[in-house]
Amino acid sequence: MSRFSKMAGYLGKAWMSVRVFGRDERGGMAPFMVLGIAGVMVAGAYAFDATRMTTGAAQLKRATDAAAMAVAVDGMGDPDMSAPRLNALAEEYVRANLGMDSVVSSQLGDIRVEVGRKEPGRTYKVRAELQPVSVLLGAGSGPVEVHSTAYAENPKTEVAIILPSEGDFSISAAERTALAEIASDFVDDLFGGSSADTRANLRVAVVPHGDGVNVTPQGQNRLSRLRQWVPPNIVSRPVDFLGRTFPWNSSTPRVTTHASPLMPDSRTNRLCLTDRRQTESRYWWRGPAAQAFTVNYRLDQTNEWQYQYRIHVYSNNNSDFFQYIVDDLACPRARFLPLEESRSKIKESIWENAEHPSFNQRYSPGLIWAGRALSPDMRGAAGWGDAVHPLDFETDNSDNRKYIVMFAKLIGDWFLDPYGNSGSGQNTRSAFEGLCREYVDVGIKTYFLGLSTVEPDHHMLSAFGQVVAPGLKICTDGDKRYSYVMGSVFNAGSVRTDFRNRLKAIAEEIQKSSSGVRLIE
Repeated sequence: MSRFSKMAGYLGKAWMSVRVFGRDERGGMAPFMVLGIAGVMVAGAYAFDATRMTTGAAQLKRATDAAAMAVAVDGMGDPDMSAPRLNALAEEYVRANLGMDSVVSSQLGDIRVEVGRKEPGRTYKVRAELQPVSVLLGAGSGPVEVHSTAYAENPKTEVAIILPSEGDFSISAAERTALAEIASDFVDDLFGGSSADTRANLRVAVVPHGDGVNVTPQGQNRLSRLRQWVPPNIVSRPVDFLGRTFPWNSSTPRVTTHASPLMPDSRTNRLCLTDRRQTESRYWWRGPAAQAFTVNYRLDQTNEWQYQYRIHVYSNNNSDFFQYIVDDLACPRARFLPLEESRSKIKESIWENAEHPSFNQRYSPGLIWAGRALSPDMRGAAGWGDAVHPLDFETDNSDNRKYIVMFAKLIGDWFLDPYGNSGSGQNTRSAFEGLCREYVDVGIKTYFLGLSTVEPDHHMLSAFGQVVAPGLKICTDGDKRYSYVMGSVFNAGSVRTDFRNRLKAIAEEIQKSSSGVRLIE
């Protein structure tokens, strides 16, 4: 007999024995069957709850990962944020990322944030406790702790703020005060909730502009910069002097050079320059500053009272015809402020613009010199005098961030006369477009915020919309960072509110895009 036949015989006998036992006991198998079923159910419940707990912990881990990243961004934006506030934010983010899972959400225990330092940044650890309760058995177990850690570092950020420096002709003293308050609030937003005078890795430049930008060094005499940035032949002989000057009377000294301390712009501490390479259809902003510029000055035939200083010059072959070189009211008294880390100094520069307006307003000088404010070509003694700033562009294998924030009041057609040239609106449009393409190529992000009385549907039909806006929208990625507020004056309540709200959003966007955050645990 084979082994299989023997096995079949044994199984058959065993089955017969079970049948006999069941027939003789008459129902005695039922309790065993109930116990077996109950055991299977209990085992299933434990298996279900174990799976549920594992899934819940994994889901909570994903939530703490997201919370740690978000808290790190907020924390770097406001380094002085209190522990209770950080904890509250972490709980909000954790619960939001749990979504519709009410079971896990109801089992959450303590959620807290631990802040540590890991130079040059900070770590943010979010700890969350889970108090699991068996859904089927109603039994509790010990708490389960889940934690996630994010590392945050503020990349080096440079911001150039362009402000119109316009006098009572179009922007009243009350408006200038309102604009200074709006811009100062924006600076506070850039610095986050901290009250400190500096913020790590943040520098801000202020670019007041009229027909030009006054680049007289802060706290220094203009002569050294004039001689360094302007070729000697231009410094020594302005084109309209033609080698001869005629004093108004015998007691008036002769003036034959831009370097003379008697020049009206020298006496009023103004220095507005134009790149020598500039043409009607191209604006230049790159390259070293040494010997790169010509000097702007104002030649007029008027004897109007608003000029503080003037000298008379003979400018043609008619000895009876005189012109005046006067202090250039279109060159702002408010000086350009290179990238600065001190909040108080930045605000001082903003308020200087409010107190010392200029005469005319063109948009190109502010935009050009904002680029110079951020260009690494201007680093060092030959530029703005800072050995470190401006930093390399982001495209130069660096993580640096550069932004331009431009304020404007859209009035008149001054901008149709190109900066430093006389040409057509079409040339001006081409120059703006080329300038903005170059900014985009090196990673400079531009925000434009204007005040306009033109309805949105007609905005692009205005002179500004036809000539300047097409180029600016290259800078601002279309309408993404291009906007304006409806109104006629900066000091109107609704205008101030709209400006502040939009600038707060811009500051938050700059802070978030300038925060390097990664999950490390």
